[in-house]
Amino acid sequence: MGAYDNENDNELFGAIGRLVVSWSTLEFGLDAIIQLIFHKLGNPAKEKLVPVSLGKKITFIRRSIKKLNITDLDDEIITKFLDKVTLRSNA
Repeated sequence: MGAYDNENDNELFGAIGRLVVSWSTLEFGLDAIIQLIFHKLGNPAKEKLVPVSLGKKITFIRRSIKKLNITDLDDEIITKFLDKVTLRSNA
């Protein structure tokens, strides 16, 4: 029997794994949105570099959507989503 073979360890490692997979999916989605805004929509926030940290990613997207011609409904949906990410990450 190994050092991590009990049920509590398995539950803990499973929870950590699910968190990592969920968070990496979120980060991948944010990265895709940022790449689209930065390279295809003309970088409306006028950043010199593509943001890397979560806080800078959120700030970049917020600044960009204010300058893009999007509907109020889309702006509201994006803003609520970014608010939730910020709240859950303390970014």
